[in-house]
Amino acid sequence: MKKIYLLVVLVVFSQAAFSQTKKEYPLELQQLLSNITENFLEDTVSTSEVHHLLASLDAKGAWPSIDYSSQQRGRWPVLDHLLNLNHLSKAYLKEGSNYYQSPELLAKIHLALDYWLSNDFVSPNWWYPQIGIPQQLAPILIVMEDNLSEKQLQTGVKILNKAKIGMGGQNKVWLAGNVLYKSLLVRNIDSVNIASKAIQGELRVSTDLGIQPDNSFHEHGAMLQQGNYGLSYLGDMIQWIAVLRHTPFAFDEEKVAIIREFALDGTQWFLWKKNFDIGGSGRQLFQGELAKKQNAILKNFKQLEKLDPEFASAYNKAQDYKSLSGNKHFWTSDFHISRTPNYLFTLKMSSSRVNGYETVNFENMLGYHLGGGMTLLYQSDNEYLDVFPFWDWKKLPGTTIIQDDAPIPVSNAWGYKIEGDFVGGVTDGTNGLAVLQYNRGGLKANKAWFMLDNQIVCLGNGITADTPFNVTTGINQVYRNGAIIVNNKRNIQKITGKQDFTNPSWILHDKVGYLFPSGGNLSLVADTVSGSWYKVAQRYKDETIKADIFNVYLNHGTKPKEADYQYILVPNATQQQLIQLEKKLLFEIKNAKSQQIVSRKDGSLAGIVFYEAGKVDLFGGISVSEPCLLLVEKQDSGLKVSVSDPTHKLMTIRIAFDKKYKDKQSVVENNQSILNVSLPRADEAGKTVSFILSKMNY
Repeated sequence: MKKIYLLVVLVVFSQAAFSQTKKEYPLELQQLLSNITENFLEDTVSTSEVHHLLASLDAKGAWPSIDYSSQQRGRWPVLDHLLNLNHLSKAYLKEGSNYYQSPELLAKIHLALDYWLSNDFVSPNWWYPQIGIPQQLAPILIVMEDNLSEKQLQTGVKILNKAKIGMGGQNKVWLAGNVLYKSLLVRNIDSVNIASKAIQGELRVSTDLGIQPDNSFHEHGAMLQQGNYGLSYLGDMIQWIAVLRHTPFAFDEEKVAIIREFALDGTQWFLWKKNFDIGGSGRQLFQGELAKKQNAILKNFKQLEKLDPEFASAYNKAQDYKSLSGNKHFWTSDFHISRTPNYLFTLKMSSSRVNGYETVNFENMLGYHLGGGMTLLYQSDNEYLDVFPFWDWKKLPGTTIIQDDAPIPVSNAWGYKIEGDFVGGVTDGTNGLAVLQYNRGGLKANKAWFMLDNQIVCLGNGITADTPFNVTTGINQVYRNGAIIVNNKRNIQKITGKQDFTNPSWILHDKVGYLFPSGGNLSLVADTVSGSWYKVAQRYKDETIKADIFNVYLNHGTKPKEADYQYILVPNATQQQLIQLEKKLLFEIKNAKSQQIVSRKDGSLAGIVFYEAGKVDLFGGISVSEPCLLLVEKQDSGLKVSVSDPTHKLMTIRIAFDKKYKDKQSVVENNQSILNVSLPRADEAGKTVSFILSKMNY
């Protein structure tokens, strides 16, 4: 009886204290209020979750499961209080909800809201008081306003006042959005207009923070953040375009085209089956995080189908990972992607222009080498799913690293840049190649990746370091799945545990083949590995967990001088296929310091890295006047040529062919076809230039 009496008192008190006349909005703000309310109530309400939240809320208005004293900088658990309150508000206002207009629910909403307002919880991380808290609190105050007291509203507005328009990129979008919410709540039309313009001002393409000319996304300087800040940016811009439509503050419709290109020609490339690519995720390498990112982006695409109906079919198609095939180089982010319906291959590099990684809020604590040429080959959903506690972070796939015994360094929000600018890629849309002239921490190496005919040829040379520690090149680290078969000196055998090999021919594991045309000193680990999430991000408990891992890498020894390597990744490989490739590779390979070349045996396709001006004998002879990347393929009518400048500094490059071709730019001199190719400049420096050279008939 006491519990029932207390509930009646709460309900009566709630109705008496907070029931008031509906507050009016100026005409200019009424549609905005309607749009925000509609957006707030768009999600479904879980009856079971609401029931649990009501049952677990204590008499003070707190949830005992939340540590309100937490000083955790990332994923601050105290914010869960507002997330819970957000869900309760939806349940109260959404017609059809089992708790619609429930007096009991309203009383609990007041109890929980007052608990927050009276405590004004503050995180040690600036982001929460200025962005995270207002972002959750403001919509609650707006949609629940008619049920709140003046004191609650005034106290809430004081908390919202901590958000001021400033900074740049996604941080500015967040801050301006919070100011817009507050301005609506206090009926300040001019301030709403200022905030909306600040948001719209960040919907642009530039080499500053935000969307880049290649549709990658930067935050914290020149650093790829496609699945971190870029993911929030995509979702927020979609929301604000929708919320501000049909109001005096609406976006210009051409802004939608920018988001369209960013979604379809940028973010879509990073999606694979149920997960977002690790290399494009920024620092957010958390448990289950990659699936959350993927789900959020698929939801964005569904929203864009309605928001941008003329391109609805493109957004619908983008939700199927098999629909996108091709090769793309993100020239402003030193990132390369090759994909088919059967696999996704990604390559993360850094340079004197682009930062390699960041550690913020004790997140990504081991990621110091992520920008050193990390390669990931996805075929299923789970090769790399939550693998981070078990990785050897000094042997990341694709990277060449000194294996010293010091802890992995921890940098800051702007990470590092390597000492070199010969970093880039070239693509014809189907095939491509990328180069990383690595120079960092006393280690130098020329590293190149050739993505041709659904194989990835990985070359390295000039590997030099004056170090007493072994230098390695990581090839892959994934969960162990099925048999590991090695062909070592024509002895095909299954392998477990840790073994070293000298000049093996190939390895097969989990439908990925690893070919070694020039052999090498190889180590293979197929064993149970211990790890801890705490070492990856300190929001987790320091608990030891275990998993079976497949780890394969090349050893270059101590104090290597001009060491080199060759290996080929073969997706969807079979044992019989590898036996045949061992006998007859698809490619001719040259791995010299001046040139790295991979060409089809029939000479119809070739990728060339010119580290200096020079000549190759392919296609009858080609010479270039400057270091560059070249991709050439024979066609019935002549040659398709793609060229790029990894340094981003050249204005023109002279390319001479020892055969006669015709093109708008070509001049025939001494039986040579000579082209002075104008290269992209400014925002597009480093971008591929492609053209067709037609045969001349005599």
